Amino acid sequence: MEMMITLAIVGILLTVGVPSFIEFIQNSRRDAQLSDLTLAVQYAKSEAIKRNLRVSVCAVPGATTACNGGATAWTDGWQVFVDANDNCVVDGGDILLRAWPALDGGNTLCFTGGDRVRVQNTGMSPGSNGTFRVCDSRGTSQARGLVISNQGRTRSATVATCP
Repeated sequence: MEMMITLAIVGILLTVGVPSFIEFIQNSRRDAQLSDLTLAVQYAKSEAIKRNLRVSVCAVPGATTACNGGATAWTDGWQVFVDANDNCVVDGGDILLRAWPALDGGNTLCFTGGDRVRVQNTGMSPGSNGTFRVCDSRGTSQARGLVISNQGRTRSATVATCP
């Protein structure tokens, strides 16, 4: 009898706790991915100023995810590098500074500002303004964004669409 009561209590606790834990994991994964992206943009800005060169943050070539509204898919990862010939590909005299792997957990990442964030040696990012959108299986209701301004500033945002 005591064993049956214990199993019933454990069953109730699991029924209540597991969905909350799954949501906690999804939120943590999404927020960590946005933090990595913020770090990449801020790192590019500091390297551009330090090296007195233009630094780019670009999606890894060969993205497999489709994005809405002409946005560029960054789900396969991104890289920060000195892009000497401004072609958004690490080649020739370019210096790869850091790379981030593909997103895990089935999340998608799209950028409305094109295929790159260019940071000038002044720390400014003219023409690179846009919004990164990170979405997971829960859809738009739980999507989050990272807005990049022409001044190279970042801020978090709630977004209205997912790929």
